Amino acid sequence: MSQAPNYAPVDEKTFCAVHADVETALRCNRCGRYMCPRCAVRTEVGYRCRECVYEQQGKFYKATQRQQVVSVAVVFALGLIAGFILPRLFLIGALFFSLPVGVAIGELAFRAANRQRGRRVPQLAIVAVVLSALIANLGTLSDTLQVVELANRLARQVDTSAVLSEILIQRLSPIVVYTALCSLAVYGRLR
Repeated sequence: MSQAPNYAPVDEKTFCAVHADVETALRCNRCGRYMCPRCAVRTEVGYRCRECVYEQQGKFYKATQRQQVVSVAVVFALGLIAGFILPRLFLIGALFFSLPVGVAIGELAFRAANRQRGRRVPQLAIVAVVLSALIANLGTLSDTLQVVELANRLARQVDTSAVLSEILIQRLSPIVVYTALCSLAVYGRLR
């Protein structure tokens, strides 16, 4: 298969296929369409138009809608379990175990979808991890809110800002650390 030359002959004027008012000599090395620098996408094999790049990338996303739902459901279910256990290991446990657990959750979700990728699955998996962490720690969050309310009542009588900030850090930081690191790992594995 011979490739079309990337540039048009010097003597004729050519214009971008998308932006008809922009003169260009650059052509897509796959389809031969003229494109301006705004439309050109640099790839490992040269410049290609956005349509060819999008078409090529679409071949990697073969998961059916059912497989995508299963994948996100697996992330949510395993996120409930991990979201309940890991923040209770305090900040150190959340720091050490959240990334490996997130990678494992992402791998199991990928396998549940028969090793097929979905275009929006990584973003939906982040939402699933965040929601599962919130649900798994609802008791801790409501207890923390009650402590904050109690501290606000006491604040009128005594300066409790140091105690309040320490309670918030001790209770909420493991949840936040777990959610952030696990989301990052799941996204990276499903991307």
